[in-house]
Amino acid sequence: MKIYKIAFPNKQTKKQTKDPFGLNYDTLVNSLQDTLAEEESEMDLNQTMKKIISHLQKIQKRPSITLYRLIFVKSQEEINKNNLGLHYVEKVEDFHEHMIDWLFQNAREKNPQLTEDDAFLVTVTTPTINIDYQNTLITNSNHPYEEEIMLLSSQNINIVKIQTFWQ
Repeated sequence: MKIYKIAFPNKQTKKQTKDPFGLNYDTLVNSLQDTLAEEESEMDLNQTMKKIISHLQKIQKRPSITLYRLIFVKSQEEINKNNLGLHYVEKVEDFHEHMIDWLFQNAREKNPQLTEDDAFLVTVTTPTINIDYQNTLITNSNHPYEEEIMLLSSQNINIVKIQTFWQ
């Protein structure tokens, strides 16, 4: 497994700096700036980006990770266990109200019969080499409060548990 070394932009040089996962660091910080409050200073934005990158590097050093996905369906039997999807979070607490509402509204477009109670929490484990670090970093710079983890493949996961979300 390749471990990326972290590199941050040098204010004395004008050259573009790549983050450890191969993306343009300045572009990521600009995305972060567009998302966060206008009063955030450049230093705060750099600190936030460093924190996100550092967290991903810590994850990368582990052999596997436990992740969570929220799925809205009428019954657990409707969950396609062979293709659960690529978007997960690391902690159940990361499912904030706005995210849950967005997931629910998106699911209702496909099935208007769904209610907010039709939520299932899927717990999975996957090797950390199955994480799409570049897309995770892009997603986190665009949505820093979501702390979403993107996977490369939904085939390389182990379902630990499926349970109703609202308990």
